[in-house]
Amino acid sequence: MSSVVPLTADDYRRELEGLLAGAIQAFGAASSADALEEARVHYLGAKNGLFKSVQKQLGSVAVAEKPLAGKYLNEAKDRIQEAFEQRSEEHTSEL
Repeated sequence: MSSVVPLTADDYRRELEGLLAGAIQAFGAASSADALEEARVHYLGAKNGLFKSVQKQLGSVAVAEKPLAGKYLNEAKDRIQEAFEQRSEEHTSEL
């Protein structure tokens, strides 16, 4: 009989930090508004975005650590959205 070991909040935070780093890199590398939008959908898309898949992992975090992990999740989403908006403004000013 195998038992599933729940994620710790620190494990979850590390997962989110990797996602954030990837999103920032992808947004920075986007050379056009269309490429930036593709990167946004890839990371923040409601159905198949990478953030959504990491969000689903919150269910595997230990119960006692879910509030902290949820805080990490919200902070990561805010930072990813801020990075997108900043890059979007840069593309707008380049026009």
